[in-house]
Amino acid sequence: MLDAPKDFIGYLMSQLITRQLKDPKLESRVKGWTMTVVLATDYYPVTLTFDRGVRFSKGAASDATLTVEISFGTIIRLVMEETSTIKAVLKGEIKAKGMFRHPVAMKRFYGLLSAALKG
Repeated sequence: MLDAPKDFIGYLMSQLITRQLKDPKLESRVKGWTMTVVLATDYYPVTLTFDRGVRFSKGAASDATLTVEISFGTIIRLVMEETSTIKAVLKGEIKAKGMFRHPVAMKRFYGLLSAALKG
């Protein structure tokens, strides 16, 4: 279901998301998603393509459904549970473009990202 990326940030995110996809119910739901999300970090962007699974690629897709801006430091603080996803959003540490045009996609990705970063 999940293609292993070759870059560091993509690999890290794939490992975090893979833990969540061990739940068969979530895995079957994610297989039905069709969206492209760019995770724009302060190092480089990673594109997550949801289409009968999840594919990671280094770089930003020009036709992204959502673009989520987050620093690598914020990712680490989330994984270490020093902050929560909602706190990071409210502080402006996580910004999303496309969430009003694609609210269902945003809800889905937010839920997956939040669960993945909490472990």
